[in-house]
Amino acid sequence: MSQNIKKPIEVNIAGTILQVKNDDNETEIKKAVTLVNNELEKIRQNNPNINRIYLMVMGCMNLADMYLQSENSTQNLKEEIQDLSDHNHSHEIVVENKNKEIEQLKNKIDDLLDTQNALKKQLNEKNDLLNQYRDHIKQIKEENEVNRKNILNLQNKLFESQIELNKTQNN
Repeated sequence: MSQNIKKPIEVNIAGTILQVKNDDNETEIKKAVTLVNNELEKIRQNNPNINRIYLMVMGCMNLADMYLQSENSTQNLKEEIQDLSDHNHSHEIVVENKNKEIEQLKNKIDDLLDTQNALKKQLNEKNDLLNQYRDHIKQIKEENEVNRKNILNLQNKLFESQIELNKTQNN
């Protein structure tokens, strides 16, 4: 079983050589060293006669300030993400409620279509019955017309018979 042995990395910070052991990879350590050296160089350029200890303290303060600003930014971003997440969650609730409303409306539409189909069926049945009544009325009218003609014929025959009877009685 081999253990991860931290290999020391030699770095130069403001002219001081240090051995650094860290879990980070060497590239990350070199980035950190470059950041520190750049910050110390900025301070030295603005204050050419600064003593080494004051330079290091000012560098630490500036880096601490950068770190705290980064932490504040990170916290602000986390809060924004949380706000967006909450806002998104509220939108999800609205969408879920709208989906429920849509489903209810679909069910209502289905019920109305079922009712419409039942009413269409009833209407068709009533129309069929109405057509049967119309046919029956038409048939009755035709029979009435035939009966009227028969009555007229019979009346004419009766009238002719009466005339004939009158003639016969007069003769």
